[in-house]
Amino acid sequence: MLPDDLDERRLRLLKLVLRGPAVPRRAVAELARTAQWNVPETATVLAVSGGCERSALDGDVLADLTGEPHLLVPGPFTPARRSMVVAALARARGGQLGRAAAGLTVPLENAPDSLRWARQLIKLVESRALEDVPLTLADDHLVTLLLLADPALLDQLAREHLDGMKTFRGEQRRRLFDTLRAWLTTRGTAVEIADELDVHPQTVRYRMRQIDGAIGDRLDDDQARLAIEAALRAARLRRPQDDPE
Repeated sequence: MLPDDLDERRLRLLKLVLRGPAVPRRAVAELARTAQWNVPETATVLAVSGGCERSALDGDVLADLTGEPHLLVPGPFTPARRSMVVAALARARGGQLGRAAAGLTVPLENAPDSLRWARQLIKLVESRALEDVPLTLADDHLVTLLLLADPALLDQLAREHLDGMKTFRGEQRRRLFDTLRAWLTTRGTAVEIADELDVHPQTVRYRMRQIDGAIGDRLDDDQARLAIEAALRAARLRRPQDDPE
């Protein structure tokens, strides 16, 4: 355990670092000196949900376990560091098993970005968009983070490009979206898409004619096609059994 005064200085240091690049490095270095902490070039910030045993963390980890708990791990987030975090989560007091999400390793002045990504990951785990495991890594979910960074904008994309699909309902709507996803993913022939969906090629052709009739020539436009694919992927991540509204 750190002496109370040193622990307080390190907490102040963590808050200073997380204020962002506007903070002069000299100010960080001065407070780090009084906190007996070596300033790293890079760091990884983690968001924590549930319990975390402070004494199980490495001595150079900065931690704030109040409010919205978070940790700052100096340097690369190595396998040894990951094991340390998992152990600290498992040893949480009161039997409350914690979970954590690690943002990307970034230059120290960009630590607020790492924390922002970590907190977004925690929310995705809690909403079941991502698997509930003790430690989730941003490195493994970059596309998901990008797709779900602005849900309102994605909803707007869906309204702009897929509004015509509202004429279809229920199972028919689901089948058409499944076919559209397969076409966007593979850009294959009707035969290839039929093999993937386990239907007859003529069924694929019929469905694609229905889709073309609903959304016009958008599938011929690169930008619109990208927007449609993003909206479909994001909808499946946010609501695994649903399609865009």
